[in-house]
Amino acid sequence: MLILLETYVGSSGFQFETSCTGRRLEEAELRERGFISDQLLRLNKQSNYVPAWYEVKGGDEIRVVWKYDRVDIDETFIVPYELPDPPQRLDDTFGTGVWVYRYLLEHCNRKA
Repeated sequence: MLILLETYVGSSGFQFETSCTGRRLEEAELRERGFISDQLLRLNKQSNYVPAWYEVKGGDEIRVVWKYDRVDIDETFIVPYELPDPPQRLDDTFGTGVWVYRYLLEHCNRKA
């Protein structure tokens, strides 16, 4: 299963960071599989998010740190053995982090 995780690198007080124990795919493999192109990378650079694709399997962990105003989240999710396609795409320059967080809440177990 593949999942796109993004980390926010802007200068505002907003913080959104992700990490994963799955295998991170390299740019050459992403291009070969058709997940990225120069056009998509140019579009993504308009956002303040840095993308990373991971190949995950049941038992892998995904951590989300999200801080902004009254939001103070630091959670780790355990990937189940079956996972529906994630909702985010590289060409979605708005709300990507929020979408993946909601997706993880719905489909993964929180680590105790």
